[in-house]
Amino acid sequence: WITGPWSECSEVCGPDGYQTRTVHCQQRVSPTLTMRVAEGACLDKQPEARKMCFSKPCHRWETTAWSQCSAQCGNGIRSRKVTCVNAMGDKIESNSCDQTEKPLEISACNMGPCEGVDWFTSEWSNECSQTCGSGYQSRHVICGGLKNHLRRGSSETETNLVEDDGLDDTTVVNDYACDSSKKPTEERECFTEK
Repeated sequence: WITGPWSECSEVCGPDGYQTRTVHCQQRVSPTLTMRVAEGACLDKQPEARKMCFSKPCHRWETTAWSQCSAQCGNGIRSRKVTCVNAMGDKIESNSCDQTEKPLEISACNMGPCEGVDWFTSEWSNECSQTCGSGYQSRHVICGGLKNHLRRGSSETETNLVEDDGLDDTTVVNDYACDSSKKPTEERECFTEK
């Protein structure tokens, strides 16, 4: 019987791997000539061509439950702890685990539409950005809570800021609380002739 070298273990860790090698029957015809023959021609027990292997214990990623979403409504983020543990469940260095299989530690979350918030806009700037020809005008656009001192704008998606003493009470919230598909534009084109 002639055997080839064992292959590497089919698994990088754990007890489920195996190794293989070539095994064939060979007859020596002369001192310098050998010939492969049928397996039945070899009288000794055939060596195994496959065996189980165990290179090292498997390390795995373990995660905690997701935290609450950072937003009470709309889009936010949530987080969790991800640690590398050995076969016994003990925490070990994270570089001992396969980095390509590491679960996410931070994820987006959506708590549904926000109630009582909308986009608010200031008036357009009075002057065009260019003194001659094509330019643009700008305005402020914020996401905020609806208050008594705010009035609805002329369009379905805009509410204008009323510049009075009550404006300081405006609750400004992060943009993710408002529907981004309905956000009013912050710039518009203007044209000035001299």
